Amino acid sequence: MKGTLDDSLRLVNMTAACSPLVYRGALLGKGYDNNIFVAEPSGNLIKRNIIKDSGYIVKGQQAYAHKEFLTSTDERFRPVSLYDAPDGALYVLDMYRGIIQHKTYLTPYLKNEIKSRNLTNPLNCGRIYRIVPAGTQPKAVIIENDPVRLLALLSSPNGWLRDKAQQMIIDHHYTTLVPALRALLQQKDSLYTQVHALWTLEGLGALQLTDVMVLLHQANPYAQVQGLAALPAVINAANGKAVLSELAMMQKNVFLAPYVALLLPALPTQLNTEVAQLRMQLVEAYANDQYVADAVISCMVGKESELQQQLKNWNPDTTLVLAKRLKRVIKDIENHRKASMDESLQKTYPRGAILFKTVCQTCHGADGDGIQSLAPPLNQSEIVTGDKHKLAAIVLFGLTGPVTVAGKQYKAPEISGDMPGIGSNDEFSDKDIAEVLSYIRGAWSNRAAKVTEKDIQEVRKQYKGRQKSFTISELK
Repeated sequence: MKGTLDDSLRLVNMTAACSPLVYRGALLGKGYDNNIFVAEPSGNLIKRNIIKDSGYIVKGQQAYAHKEFLTSTDERFRPVSLYDAPDGALYVLDMYRGIIQHKTYLTPYLKNEIKSRNLTNPLNCGRIYRIVPAGTQPKAVIIENDPVRLLALLSSPNGWLRDKAQQMIIDHHYTTLVPALRALLQQKDSLYTQVHALWTLEGLGALQLTDVMVLLHQANPYAQVQGLAALPAVINAANGKAVLSELAMMQKNVFLAPYVALLLPALPTQLNTEVAQLRMQLVEAYANDQYVADAVISCMVGKESELQQQLKNWNPDTTLVLAKRLKRVIKDIENHRKASMDESLQKTYPRGAILFKTVCQTCHGADGDGIQSLAPPLNQSEIVTGDKHKLAAIVLFGLTGPVTVAGKQYKAPEISGDMPGIGSNDEFSDKDIAEVLSYIRGAWSNRAAKVTEKDIQEVRKQYKGRQKSFTISELK
């Protein structure tokens, strides 16, 4: 398909990204710390990305130009899982399979390729690769079930070891370590050590507000965020007012404000009036900040209409980011309500409902409103409710390129640029396909005529022998 491969027949973009790993092994070198590795089994490669963290916005860049961290010319090399490990190495799980395509979307072309190149074999050659720096022979650290040794591992440069030590201390309930953990909490030169000490105390049920305050009162905003995340474990009726005062101070920092908003429901109910005042301070200060807006909406779950009215009373401007995002959430809630009312459709089209849930819902969403980076809405889509023969052609043969729904154009990367057809799948009869199209044409806010088995057969006949996906302009 045009734009999928470059001139050297390599993928332009990932089509099967999976198992992202934030590398924390410390063995590969400082330049690799917190790099993100992503497996791409369809392209027989592993990508390395270097991230830059600025507040709550994370940006990434390719580690290399015109090459990847690891590639193979063996088309059966299928890296599907990446792992940190006790020895600090990067481990790669290779499924080692010739076939990678989901059976739902196997086209005649792919079936022929599989047969002619014997891609079904072998079936038992999966493998594990260990990636280490050249010339090194790292050995795994043997973790002894000893409280003192486990405590020391909380400061290890290897994230896997820190995690495992924390887990073992909590699982074995080593409460004798509580004083030592509080001492580690004071080591402000190592955020990793502080964070693990904090959450180990929380896991042991020994965390106190004074412990959390150690992080809240640091200059490092990332330490403060960890403290905010741990606050719900220590908030009670006795200290609620003191916590509220801390939050009121911290909400002035735009980086901390979303975390403050998310904590408001955890405060004691006797402070409801003060909590409402702090929430409105957040609204008034950050009505055009999408992150704070989403956090404020989240903390008002079940009370979205109340928040909408408060916002209108303060500022009726509908162009505010908070107003627009809140309106969308309220609409989503209504669509979910309508989706739950479609029980009669499920009874009328039982096979269609099953196919929707197992095939279509993954990309288009249970509420038919689409999923970002995957697919556009089906709900109130003129493509869905329009000419049923064009809709059938899309489902049978696939669709590529931008599409317009309700006046908005959707194209990559906002959605995937391609929708595969299911017309070549032997598991779905024409009656099944007619049912799923009838189902989506009557679900949510859609009210279009049913599709019959004969309609599907007519479209198949019209485009007999076609394998190429349609474009919207071609269908028009």
